[in-house]
Amino acid sequence: MRKLILFLIVIAALYGLWTGYRLYWRTGDPDIVATIVIPDGATFATVQDLLVQKGILPARDARLLKWYVRWNDLDTKLATGDVQIVIGGSVQDVAQAIANKPRAVKKLTIIEGWDLHDLKKYLVEQDIKGAGGLFNYTGIPGWDYRKEKGQPTKFLNESFNVLKHKPWYVSFEGYLFPDTYEMYEDATVEDVLKKMLARTDHFIDQGAIDLFRFHDMNVHEALTMASIVEREVRGLDDRRKVVDILLRRNAQNWAFQVDSTVNYVTGGDRPAITLKDAEIDSLYNTYKYPGFPLGPIAMSSQLSLQATTNPWGNQDFYFLTDPEGNVHYAETLEQHNENKRKYLSN
Repeated sequence: MRKLILFLIVIAALYGLWTGYRLYWRTGDPDIVATIVIPDGATFATVQDLLVQKGILPARDARLLKWYVRWNDLDTKLATGDVQIVIGGSVQDVAQAIANKPRAVKKLTIIEGWDLHDLKKYLVEQDIKGAGGLFNYTGIPGWDYRKEKGQPTKFLNESFNVLKHKPWYVSFEGYLFPDTYEMYEDATVEDVLKKMLARTDHFIDQGAIDLFRFHDMNVHEALTMASIVEREVRGLDDRRKVVDILLRRNAQNWAFQVDSTVNYVTGGDRPAITLKDAEIDSLYNTYKYPGFPLGPIAMSSQLSLQATTNPWGNQDFYFLTDPEGNVHYAETLEQHNENKRKYLSN
């Protein structure tokens, strides 16, 4: 008798697990999706029959689906129009798909060369939930938390590989990849950041890291370099040449002397900074302090990252970009000053 009872208990437990698997835990392939059309006024029974006929729902799960939607009061809350359902998903997933309208999707276009201030303004305009508190997640752009009050966020630091290369005392500036992202309309600022960081992880893989090291840069320095050329020059060839120039200047302990880093501090956008600006006491001031600035100054495009992994060797030590976006190079300071007189004097 005891053996029979034990046997029945085991059978009941296995049946419960099997039912739970079908009801809640079974996952389908997200790449295999079926679309059905639910007309206005359709009944649950009609939709259920359609699911079975199309092979979306196994016939043996029909009763389970019927029980689930009645228990959760979903049988009178059918969606209408096109509904997408993952093949092989759980009964719960199928029920939620046919009982709720698909979540509306919006596109966010993050522009190459934007900084965190630009991103915050844009996300607020797009009505992204929590966008006003962006810096609570990313840290305050431009701050050196070794000196300033407060501390940078620890948000997602262990979740994305690229953040493991970020010094603790700087913000996420330069670590977010600019692109067009599809987000649900009720997406939060955290959802946006996760997508952007995941995209950065895609580009900063081990191959890119090895190339950075070959050119004597760690990941943070490489992202900083990429952000500088993003703001300084256009086109892949010019970016590759400027990366080489700056790396050689750094190797000789020369100051980078790039206007974009100073503009990052002042919030300006001048093709040539003033003498007063050049004296600003900031680790982003590459006129005052040799070597790399404190960190990136913008979100870098794939083109700038590519230039940073593959600099174009040349003999020049100076460059400038005129108001039309043309880049002028010089080997000597005298030639550079002449270029400034020609192209920036007006």
